[in-house]
Amino acid sequence: MRVVHPTLIAILLTAVLATGCGNQGDSLESKREKAEQIAATLASSDALFLERSEIDKLRQAVKALEDVRDPDDRNFDVESRYSKYCYYLGRLTDDPTEQDRMWEVGHRAGRIASNVRPDRPDGFYWAGANLGEQSIKNPVTVGIKSVDEIRDYMKRTIEIDPSFEGGAAYDALAQVELMTGLIGGKPETAAGLLEKAMGFGNKDPRTRLHLAEAYLAIGRTEDSKRQLRLIVDGVPEHGYEAEHKQVLEKAKQMQMKRF
Repeated sequence: MRVVHPTLIAILLTAVLATGCGNQGDSLESKREKAEQIAATLASSDALFLERSEIDKLRQAVKALEDVRDPDDRNFDVESRYSKYCYYLGRLTDDPTEQDRMWEVGHRAGRIASNVRPDRPDGFYWAGANLGEQSIKNPVTVGIKSVDEIRDYMKRTIEIDPSFEGGAAYDALAQVELMTGLIGGKPETAAGLLEKAMGFGNKDPRTRLHLAEAYLAIGRTEDSKRQLRLIVDGVPEHGYEAEHKQVLEKAKQMQMKRF
């Protein structure tokens, strides 16, 4: 039997260990660089989102997050933020094709985020919010079959954190009540849910508009008028300028048609 010299064995072991450490070092460096890229992208997209009154800034935010999404290594912050920004872009764009795409991919991203972190409300809420907008736009093809799914998303959000996004899950549940009036939804229930949302300091002007609609549906005319006046005469909340502009026109139209 041939005997291998101990010195040769030591050299081979040293080479193997050095190679292994080198690969591990490369892997750690790669992970560090990826984490830094994601952190920088989240920060820049957040800044762009705050300037969403210029819709191209919001598109840039969505695209930036889209570029760092990794189907083999899902990141909760990326997926949840992407779902949120898709939802807002769908609301603000005038392009129906872009609108449909944003709400569809936003719904999927929210589901992914909820699977990554089922202890956080973000994924559940934004998945349901995107699906809710699809349902409002397409009540027959999407809305009817999605009612239970939307309710489940929002109830899960409330279980985790009822104050999330200023109680926005209550607003979403109220919309389900108003949307399903012909199959059991009740405007009285919707009004109560919207009052809960407002109790959490909800700053989205659409919530106040929905409350005006719910009050009108149950005959609380003066309360409905008051909510509309608060929109028309009010100053936009910081960070909600784009939404206020959009809702302002609807509030004025409702005042003219109903009162």
